[in-house]
Amino acid sequence: MKRRIFVQSVVAGLASGSHVSWSQSDQRPIRLLVPFAAGGPSDQVARALVQGIAPDMSRPIIIDNRPGADGLIAARAALAAGDGSTLLWVPSSLVGVGQLAKPPLDVAAEFTAISGIGHLAFGMFTTEQLPVASVAQFVEFARSRPGQLNFASSTGSELMAANQFMRATGVQLVRVPYKGASQAMPDLLVGRVHVMFGPLAAALPQVREGKLKLLATLLTGRTVLAPETPTIAEAGYPSVHVPTWQAVFAPGKPDPAFVNKLAQDCSAALSRSALRSELESRAVMVDVIGPADMQVRASADRADWAQLIREYQLETT
Repeated sequence: MKRRIFVQSVVAGLASGSHVSWSQSDQRPIRLLVPFAAGGPSDQVARALVQGIAPDMSRPIIIDNRPGADGLIAARAALAAGDGSTLLWVPSSLVGVGQLAKPPLDVAAEFTAISGIGHLAFGMFTTEQLPVASVAQFVEFARSRPGQLNFASSTGSELMAANQFMRATGVQLVRVPYKGASQAMPDLLVGRVHVMFGPLAAALPQVREGKLKLLATLLTGRTVLAPETPTIAEAGYPSVHVPTWQAVFAPGKPDPAFVNKLAQDCSAALSRSALRSELESRAVMVDVIGPADMQVRASADRADWAQLIREYQLETT
């Protein structure tokens, strides 16, 4: 009975937005929950940031991978911790996925932004087995085989991009769900799945080795990482675009002094050329966003994701 009362009080405290204690004198390691498997694009970015920020921190930060449920497992674990030593790596897709959860999870309301890190560059990849070399050829090939080709995705930005592409082109693709791009890669390489919209970092090495095809990027302009590859807009489909920011949030309402200090540490680390170069090599467009602006961004994106969810009638798997 006492345990039940304790759990209820913790949940009630989180729901009321009470402050979580982040003591400046606390020397316990900080856990950064990453909602993806180790080795994936977001995980690599998070680890690069942690390594880059380490010289500025009085407390060590350790990565705790909690993949599953498109980020909801990690988000729920962060909210449940409430211990002043847990952070959450938040991809923009979690703002949308949270609205599909039961009960819903509102990133902007239940978490406090620490810092925006940057945007993952996305691309449209196809298996080498498909006899196509451009977006136009893929569309023609897929239209002649409605429902026969499939695509890999999570419930996040990958799914949004695929749905936008199907709406824009009229092709019919069958979804094969995965926890992340790194889990989908083996099946894409051998042709069990035919196409994937995902981070460039997840598949660019395989493209350079001739094992996959990159038909287009979802950027506003061409990238030096693949200068010969057109954007999806250049291919004729400017409506295919999704938010792909990555950010660090804290559960609840932490001490503003802690938020500002950690935000400053993130900004200092991301201003160093070594870290910026490493992230850019991983197809991350560095974009440092302060706590207040990042909070506004997450709140604004919630409305955009809600509209997309209604339009495409999305559901979790």
